[in-house]
Amino acid sequence: MDLAIDKSDSQDPVVAIANFAYFLDVRNQGSGTASEVRVSDPLPSGVVLLSASEGIGNWMTPTCSGTSVVECTLAGTLAPGASAARIGIQVLAPSQAGTITNRASVSSREVDSNGSNNVDSETTTVNAAAPPPPRADLGVSAV
Repeated sequence: MDLAIDKSDSQDPVVAIANFAYFLDVRNQGSGTASEVRVSDPLPSGVVLLSASEGIGNWMTPTCSGTSVVECTLAGTLAPGASAARIGIQVLAPSQAGTITNRASVSSREVDSNGSNNVDSETTTVNAAAPPPPRADLGVSAV
């Protein structure tokens, strides 16, 4: 059994306080079956969870919960060569500009033959929100 996780984001860069998404794809690249598969995704500081999907696709559907750490559990087993449903996590970007890194991991009850692909990170640039346009101060005077 060899679980692997791939993490991506919906856009990069993002604007401060804008919605965007992280996507998690889990697959079993090994020859043994994986059971009690769990995904853990601690969100970066300043990132606010809006929702965690219960899986996108027709494969094993995860059940997700949490707020600052999104935890997803896959029902059943993940056969060799199989993929789980894509997990979509909708978030609100931090209010401060900078770079954020989100790291997710996957595990199961069985010993993994290759632990190096059980973690993946995604780095996202957060740009400052544009300032509001200047307001004109118009007045009317009688002549």
